[in-house]
Formats: sequence, structure tokens, C-alpha cells
Amino acid sequence: MNGNCFIRKPGELREFVQFIETCYEFWSRIVTLNPRPLPARYRAREPLLALRTEAGTATKFMTIERGSVITVEGDVEQKSGFVDVAYKGQIVKVYMRDIEKSADRVLRQTG
Repeated sequence: MNGNCFIRKPGELREFVQFIETCYEFWSRIVTLNPRPLPARYRAREPLLALRTEAGTATKFMTIERGSVITVEGDVEQKSGFVDVAYKGQIVKVYMRDIEKSADRVLRQTG
């Protein structure tokens, strides 16, 4: 985010003091960022259609095999359409609805 702007300096002392206080209140607040969502892992119950695209080459269709574990990066609750999926060391595109219908979420093991 860019922070560039032009600010008109108030001519009256009271307005100037109020302006400085307002700027201080705004810029001195503590900002917290949402934690980065963890990747979600799924195990395919059924084969999934995947697309692999590389710059300058034709799109390749491939099948993610039944029983394979795939990883979807980011917040899967907010995902729709085609999503980037890590599969066998490469990034492919898979339709999120197909993942939801044909794969089970793999829960993380703790400890």
C-alpha cells in the first residue's frame, strides 16, 4: 500500500494541534495481520482431472490418481474455481468443486 499523499497545513493553531493529534492516533495504532492460512491436504477418493500449463506450451491434461495426497495452498474456505495444487512435485490446476466431491481432507498430525 502506498502512503503518499498531500496534506494542507491548517492555518489556525487549534486546527494544527488537532491535526497533529489525529495523525498521531492513526499512525501510532498497533496493526495485527491475519496469520497466513496453512495449506490444506486432501487424499483423492476418486481420480481427479488436473491441468498443467507452462508458458509457451499447450495445456496438458493429467489424472491425479486415487489415493494420492495433494496440497492446496491458502485458505481453502475462500477458494472456488480452479486452484493451484501441489502434486508429485509440480503445481497443477484442479477444480475446487471436484476436490470437495472426490477427496477427503487429511488432518494434520500433532506431536
